[in-house]
Amino acid sequence: MSLKLEIEGVMLNVVSGYAPQVGCELEEKERFWSELDEVMESTPMGERVVIGADFNGHAEEEVKDIEKKTKWWKLKKEECCEEFRQKLRQALGGQVVLPEVIRETGRKVLGVSSGRRKEDKETWWWNEEVQYSVQRKRLAKKKWDMDRTEENRQEYKELQCRVKREVSKAKQKAYDELYTRLDSVEGLVQVS
Repeated sequence: MSLKLEIEGVMLNVVSGYAPQVGCELEEKERFWSELDEVMESTPMGERVVIGADFNGHAEEEVKDIEKKTKWWKLKKEECCEEFRQKLRQALGGQVVLPEVIRETGRKVLGVSSGRRKEDKETWWWNEEVQYSVQRKRLAKKKWDMDRTEENRQEYKELQCRVKREVSKAKQKAYDELYTRLDSVEGLVQVS
């Protein structure tokens, strides 16, 4: 989206965008950059441009050297453990167990983590509905990690969008209630 403003005789083009996340298809990422290039090229010379965009999801993978981890904890599940044993036997073919063979088989069977550390997020405003939605999204992500079908991806993406909206609404409601309380006499007493 772009907006053209004239401020004190200066033409200002404000461009807003949201870059595709790291997990998105390459085609979607290329389309975003192509459209951004078109907007920039269509801006007349001499006019100023301000870009307000979220590039975090796209740039973070390139900037950070993130080491992905094998999901060894999945061996607690019987079906993963059995599949791991079978694949390991196949990979070894009767040879001596080599650590690298075990690691590679683990990566193939169990998958790898994103490599990112969990951040402590502010959750004082969460309600049961938000917690339930976030849990459903996490389960959908795990399902997609285990079985990368288009159907599982679509389910995860839909839940991801729905959770973002629900989180935003719940957070706004909690802040509105907080500000209402703070504006009251009781709120003044609590702050003092």
